[in-house]
Amino acid sequence: MATEQHSSTGEALYQDAIGKIEPYGIEHIPDEERHGRPRDQFTVYFAINVALATMTTGFFPFVAGLSMVQGITSIVAGAAVGALVLGVLSTMGSRLGVTQPVLARGPLGRVGQVPLMAYAGVFGAFGWATINLLLGGQALRSVIHSPLWIGMVILAVGQGVVGIYGYNMVHLLNKISTVVIGALFLVITILALQKANFSLAANPHAAAFVGGWGGWITSAGVFLALLIGFSPFSADYSRYLPASTSPIRVAGFTALGNFLAVGWLGCLGFVVASFAGNFAPVQAVRALTGGFAPVALIGIALSTVALNGFNMYGGSMSLLGLGVRVSRPVAVAVITVGTVVVGLVLQNNLYGTFYNFLVLTGYVLAPYCAVTVLDFYLSRHTDEERVALLYAHARPFEWGFVAWLIGIGASVPFWVWIGYTGPIARANPGMGDLTYYVGAAAGSLAYLLLRRLPELSTLLGSKKGMAAASEFAVQTPVPSTPVAVTAVDSDAQDE
Repeated sequence: MATEQHSSTGEALYQDAIGKIEPYGIEHIPDEERHGRPRDQFTVYFAINVALATMTTGFFPFVAGLSMVQGITSIVAGAAVGALVLGVLSTMGSRLGVTQPVLARGPLGRVGQVPLMAYAGVFGAFGWATINLLLGGQALRSVIHSPLWIGMVILAVGQGVVGIYGYNMVHLLNKISTVVIGALFLVITILALQKANFSLAANPHAAAFVGGWGGWITSAGVFLALLIGFSPFSADYSRYLPASTSPIRVAGFTALGNFLAVGWLGCLGFVVASFAGNFAPVQAVRALTGGFAPVALIGIALSTVALNGFNMYGGSMSLLGLGVRVSRPVAVAVITVGTVVVGLVLQNNLYGTFYNFLVLTGYVLAPYCAVTVLDFYLSRHTDEERVALLYAHARPFEWGFVAWLIGIGASVPFWVWIGYTGPIARANPGMGDLTYYVGAAAGSLAYLLLRRLPELSTLLGSKKGMAAASEFAVQTPVPSTPVAVTAVDSDAQDE
């Protein structure tokens, strides 16, 4: 049974145990379980981004025909903005001790967060994990020369185990991966710099060339999208930190880990593309490392276990946040099996699938990130006593949901996606992809205007539920063990 409760057990059951399966689902983490340090945010995000998928993203500026200066600066700019957004979002987890799917109920409402988390949370984690698993399987196959599915199954079992053990295991393995895989990519970087074409000029004949400025904007947006793709999970990996932890330190370490990893690996991918063309990432690593290739590729393949453990855990949180009545380990297992099946189906069009998935996810998440940050700080959701409202059934929809939809709607004319090109983008291809920026700005403006109105849940006739939520906030239930309790239904309490 899924656990969903704002609770305090009065007895620590998990704390910093590594070899114990995490007993919590999406309920509030009680004070006695809070542990960890802000610097843990650096390693967990650095490790998941020091990966072949990030290096593959670095191929885009080359495909867009950007010069060396244009490509590098666009990568750094996009990574900086995306890292800053994730840094701010991660402070919400440490402040309130809840997962991002629950936090999304603040601006969107309990029902309003469902479509976002279904796509960007569950499907998003599924998509990222599938891409990483396929790249890891290809790396393993190139060394052991076994069928692709065998390597993928081996890695999938490992990532599933990490996801099932949960929060502490994810953090531990990504600490190890930060050192080991970071050193491995450092060697690859040194080798790549020896062949880099630093005089690379803009290429108007490139497949995705739209001009220097338009290409720069589009490229920066791709790296922004890469990072905000993690926003549905941003609080999941900070929610155990003590509530007294400095928000500035949490945001700083989160932002730094993301920025350094994405900036580095993105630039590495661009540098490799500058002299190698459109290499597949596994081929690029093999060509660069020579006799060291087997060690490098096995290391990269095994790192999939750690970084996909992150995705399995985050995806399971999102699935539980939708109200699916399964345990967290079962949710992890379901997503894990799916990644293997879909990865085998997509193996022949990995780059195209990856780019199209990344872009659409960014379109959806840009206005959400803007609305969430505004709601958290302007609507006093920083107050711990408001946590109970996030679990109450009284708030099916809030104005943030409307603002999010307005942000997406306003950005549609600017879309530059394989499935649809908006009329403004089609008429002005040289301006690049402005979707992320338009969506965030429109969503922010809509929220600032709508928040002046009475709460949407009140207008929809949920006064009875609001009264129940107030009672729930005062009379906090105390379950015997967090895994055995059933979901709290504030509406039922009122009856």
